Amino acid sequence: MSTRPGVDAPPPPEAIDGAGVDRLRSGCVGVVPLPARIEAWQRAVLHRPELLRSWIDRHGSPSNLHHPAPFVRNVRALQQVASDRDIDLEVLFARKADKALIYVDTARDLGIGVDTASEVELTEALAHGCAPRTLVCTAAVKAAPLVRTCLAEGVTIVLDNDDELDLVERLAAASGLTAIVSLRFGGFRHDGRVLPTRFGFDLDDAGALLRRLREATDLGRMRVEGVHCHLDGYDVEHRVAAVTQLLPVVDALRAERHPVRHLDVGGGLPMRYVDDADAWASFQVEHRRALLGERDPITWNNDGYGLHAHDGVVHGALGLYPMYQDPVAPAWLAALLDASVPGQAGRTIAALRDRALTLRLEPGRSLLDGCGMTVARVEHRKRHRDGTWSVGLAMNRTQCATAKPDHAIDPLLIAVDGDEPRTGPVEGWLTGAYCTEAELLTRRRLRFPGGVARGDLVVFPNTAGYLMHFVESRSHRFPLARNLVVDATNGAVELDAVDRHGG
Repeated sequence: MSTRPGVDAPPPPEAIDGAGVDRLRSGCVGVVPLPARIEAWQRAVLHRPELLRSWIDRHGSPSNLHHPAPFVRNVRALQQVASDRDIDLEVLFARKADKALIYVDTARDLGIGVDTASEVELTEALAHGCAPRTLVCTAAVKAAPLVRTCLAEGVTIVLDNDDELDLVERLAAASGLTAIVSLRFGGFRHDGRVLPTRFGFDLDDAGALLRRLREATDLGRMRVEGVHCHLDGYDVEHRVAAVTQLLPVVDALRAERHPVRHLDVGGGLPMRYVDDADAWASFQVEHRRALLGERDPITWNNDGYGLHAHDGVVHGALGLYPMYQDPVAPAWLAALLDASVPGQAGRTIAALRDRALTLRLEPGRSLLDGCGMTVARVEHRKRHRDGTWSVGLAMNRTQCATAKPDHAIDPLLIAVDGDEPRTGPVEGWLTGAYCTEAELLTRRRLRFPGGVARGDLVVFPNTAGYLMHFVESRSHRFPLARNLVVDATNGAVELDAVDRHGG
């Protein structure tokens, strides 16, 4: 990369102290604050608003900014935990969490794998030099062309159901190739209940599945090299239960001459978007008070995010991603490896070591922690009769969203010097470009203590994990956001390969 003429480099991250971070956060604050974590590279960029504006002017609003250094840090932290315990660990980046190819390239250069969930994700990883042995296909729906590519390249296929097994066996027979597969299971039990998941063969059917595999194995059509699980949530004990209950399946598969070498517990490694546990706790308390009518609403139309009040009691479950969690990924992995195995004398570590099993993880969000932010331009301000304001941005609500109800941390407002008039201090909402009443970019009520002007920039921090791309849409024929890879040392950006290739 080279710096564009006339654009100075941002200040070095170490030159920005705590007061500088506070200034970044001061332009936009929730009525109940949830201050975002801000990485050093982000601080360096955000302290040069004219540089940021030049990127948005050139590439459009919104734009997604990417920086892979935190990805490297996050991978190495997990590897260190395993190394400290003498455990063989394979980390595979869950590509579905972000489409930017800079992370595929970074995974390749680190020697880790990539978990692919579609034919395009798989072919892109192969085209970018990822070794087939480091790739896995976990696609929820596997059509024949995807399976044929996996067979031809020797990529591991995670089998989820009887129909997939039939398809893989048939295509393997037709091609004369051996399918390398990992069997995904569900139906694990913990504390007297079955852990819910729609993925995988039921564990109670494992015996019948192994008998069914015998012919395919004898004919050389299929080789089972691993077992796999997909569990929702972040509970370490649920993963311990899955590991424990998969071990007999590993033993049975090996008895059937399958060279099982890995046990894969999927993703779901926790991260946090705010470092202040008290802020997250206070937000939840005040949100419930608002639902009960004990204070003014802190969300659009007093949105409950999955909660509702009835007869003075709040019911339901909060649907937000937990903005503060403890432990996060490295400590979570340590807890998994150090956990006692129920009903056995030993720990997870010993159970894996005794069978010479490699532990596989497929994190997405937690590997991308700190890697990205989404930047959009303010196009209008509008005052409503109740005194609140709408601040309209040149983006839509799918461009910073997941399947969860909202991304609840405080955005940042970056004032850009110009001739546009600025409001006084206001409160209100960030609204987007879709023509619906529900087009809120966040449903949280926000304060803008220094006012807002057209041309200001709103920044959504830490959006690389799922928020940029998971549900992005071209409704109204708006273009998709461009993805820019940032060199924070010299203030240069370049289009990510996914945009250079037309993706």
